[in-house]
Amino acid sequence: MALVLRVTWAIVLQGMVGSLVMLPSKEGEPMTTTMTGADALMTMRACHSRLVDEVQARVAALRKTVATDGSYSAQAAELASFLFDEVLPHAAAEELTVYRSASSRSALAPALKEMAEEHRRLASLAQALAGASDGPGALLAAEQVSALLEGHLDREDGQLLARLYDEGRVDLPQLVIDVRYATNRIRSEPAAGAEGPFGSAWVPRSPRREAVHKRAATSA
Repeated sequence: MALVLRVTWAIVLQGMVGSLVMLPSKEGEPMTTTMTGADALMTMRACHSRLVDEVQARVAALRKTVATDGSYSAQAAELASFLFDEVLPHAAAEELTVYRSASSRSALAPALKEMAEEHRRLASLAQALAGASDGPGALLAAEQVSALLEGHLDREDGQLLARLYDEGRVDLPQLVIDVRYATNRIRSEPAAGAEGPFGSAWVPRSPRREAVHKRAATSA
């Protein structure tokens, strides 16, 4: 199944994270690209790969500063912000879209439940990281996040997305779009995550975004 999208292959490289960039044609109109199910699968996996790389880079920076002089605050805050602003909204968006599409398959039910529980474990670790009072505590939470996220996304790629692609009954290109829009919605409205098949508003609000909102409210 193919879907004509007015997007560039930047979406394949960035996945559902980051800005969606339009490429003008010679006439000034966006160029159209046909995205197949295989393209959509590659896009989703590229997104997951980028999330893992971004987290691991931030964990490495935290590890280096803790080992060098014991400092941790700036690097821990940077990683926590990435988790709150990117990883957790993406995870909740997947529950609203991909997991919901797969929930009718009884064979996938145990895996979906376990992966949803891993999302909540990631949220708990992100909060532990944000609240860490010393370098070793922050690094422990960060290392746990990195290991859990990598294993979790490997499972999603291999057990969930590959299964949906092989079955051919789910419109994967449309899910790429749905995840993208749901991610943006949850960034600004974390409680929307409760609309997924597993319920409960489990996505914490981003401390960085909360600070921005408080400053805006104070100056208003």
